[in-house]
Amino acid sequence: CYQAAQELGAKKVVYHSCMYPEIYFTMGWAERMRDFICEFMETHKGITICMENVLDREWEPLVDAVKMVNHPDFQLCFDIGHAHCYSPISVESWARNLAPYVSHIHLHDNYGDRDAHNGLGDGNIPLKKIFKVLELSKRKSLTQRRGFGEDKSWIDRKFHTDGRTLHGKTDFTGGQTVTIECSSKEKIVQSYTLLQSCAASFMGDVPEGMKKIAQKLR
Repeated sequence: CYQAAQELGAKKVVYHSCMYPEIYFTMGWAERMRDFICEFMETHKGITICMENVLDREWEPLVDAVKMVNHPDFQLCFDIGHAHCYSPISVESWARNLAPYVSHIHLHDNYGDRDAHNGLGDGNIPLKKIFKVLELSKRKSLTQRRGFGEDKSWIDRKFHTDGRTLHGKTDFTGGQTVTIECSSKEKIVQSYTLLQSCAASFMGDVPEGMKKIAQKLR
C-alpha cells in the first residue's frame, strides 16, 4: 500500500488501526504500535501515515500511539461513522480529543446501530457539533454551488470518485483532507452539499437554495 502511494505521488496513506477489542488487550497496544511505526518510518519517508479508527472502542490508545511516535508524518484519520457505531464513547468526545492529531477525516452517517455509510443527514450523528470541533466550519474559501446538472458531472471534475467514495481537500476545512464515504453517488452529492451548507451557515451566508439542507444540521 505504501509503495503504491509512492508510485502514485500520494501525500498521505490511510491504514486501519487493526484494533480488535475481542482479541487484543488495550494495555500495551500503543507501545506495540509505537515500536512498529518507528521501525517502519526509519526506511519509509515523505508520506504522512494516517491511522484510522475502525472497531476501536476508545480514543485514548490512538492518541497515545501518536504521542509516543512523535513524528510529523504519523497522524490520525478520524472516521466519524466508525466512532459513532462501534464505540460506547460519544462521537463528540472522540472529535474533541482526536482533533489536534487529525490529518484526514472520513465522513458518513449512521444511527449508531451499524456501519451503514449513509449520506450526511441520514443518521443521528450531531454533525454541527462535530464540524465545529474539527474546524470544518473554518473555511479558506467556499465555492457556493446553487445547482448542478442531473448527471452530477461537476463532482467528477472536482474530485476523484469511483461511485462510492469522494476524495479531495475541501475548500472550507481547517486544513484537513476529507473523504466522503457513502454507499452511492447520490449520497455523496447529498453529503457534499450538506457539508458545504454547514460551512456557509457558520459564516452567515447560506445560499437561498441550501437553507432547507442547512436545517437538517443538528
